[in-house]
Amino acid sequence: MNGNDMTRGEFLLSSLALAALPASADGVTGDKLKVKDIVVEAGAEKPFPVLHVSDTHLTAVYPAEDKWKQEMSRADTPIFGKRQEEALAESVAYAKAHCNFLLHTGDLMDFVSAANLDLVRRHLPPGCLGALGNHEYSHYGWLAKKAGTAGPGREDTRKMLSKFYPFRLPIAAKVVNGVVFVALDDSDGTVSADQVAQFRNVVTKTGKPVVLCMHVPFYTLGICKASKRWWKKGTDEANPELSLPDFERQRSDQTTQDFIRYLKEEPRLKCILSGHLHRTVEDRFSQTAVQYVAAGNFSFAAQMVRVV
Repeated sequence: MNGNDMTRGEFLLSSLALAALPASADGVTGDKLKVKDIVVEAGAEKPFPVLHVSDTHLTAVYPAEDKWKQEMSRADTPIFGKRQEEALAESVAYAKAHCNFLLHTGDLMDFVSAANLDLVRRHLPPGCLGALGNHEYSHYGWLAKKAGTAGPGREDTRKMLSKFYPFRLPIAAKVVNGVVFVALDDSDGTVSADQVAQFRNVVTKTGKPVVLCMHVPFYTLGICKASKRWWKKGTDEANPELSLPDFERQRSDQTTQDFIRYLKEEPRLKCILSGHLHRTVEDRFSQTAVQYVAAGNFSFAAQMVRVV
C-alpha cells in the first residue's frame, strides 16, 4: 500500500502477516512459479498467452548506498521472502518459454536504489509491457526526505525510471493478434486527464478489443472486501470501502470517476489486470470485463492470461 496511507510500522506488521500465509493458495504449483490460469474472451485473431505478474518488491542495495536504503533493505528483504530476484527471474524465463510477452503491473521495486535499478535493467526483457506501482514513487520520496533532501516529483521520477524500464511511461500500448493491451500509471489510485485522452485515442483509432493493465485496481465491492480482509483492517459488510485510502482517492477524483464510468460503458474493454493487493482477487467490473488482481510475485505467484 502507499507509504502515505499507513505508518511504516503498520506496513511492516501487515506484510509480516502476508508472508506467513501460504502463497500456494493463489495458484497451481509448478516448479517454483505458481501459475494461475485465466481465460479472457476478447475475440483475438489467434489465441495467445501472456504472463502477468505484479509486486515483486526488489530490496537490493549496494554497500555504498545511503544508510536509509540499507535500513530499508534489512527490514523489508525478510518480509518479502528474500528471494524476490529469483521470483522475477523465474517469471521472465517462464514467459520466454510459454508466453507471447511478460506483463508487470507495478511495485517491481520496493524502493528506488541503484542496485534495484540494475536488477530492473538486467531482468526485464525487451518487448515486455508494464506500469509503475506506488513503491516506485512513495518510497523514493520518503528516502529522500529521510536523507534530508527534497523528494523528487512524479514527473522527475518517471523521467529517471524511463531509462531503466523497457516500456513507455505513464501510458503504453501493445497490439497482439487483434487485441490491444494498454498499461497506464494509476499508482496513486487515480488517472490523469492526459492518460484518459490517450487511452480513448488508442481505443478509437485501433477499434480493437482492449485489456487495461495498471497497478491499483478499480475498487468494486468484492475487491474492497478482499482488500480489507487481507490487510487486517476489518470488514464492515455494509460499507467495506471505508478506510481504504486508494478507494477514497478514486471516489473523490472527478477525472478518475469519469474514466471509470466511461470504461463501464465501453464494450471493447474485455479485461482489467492489476496488482497492489498481494493476493489473487477476481470480480466483475462491467458487462464485458472482469478485473483480475494478481498475488505478489515475491511469493512466486503469476497469472497465465490466455487471450482467446
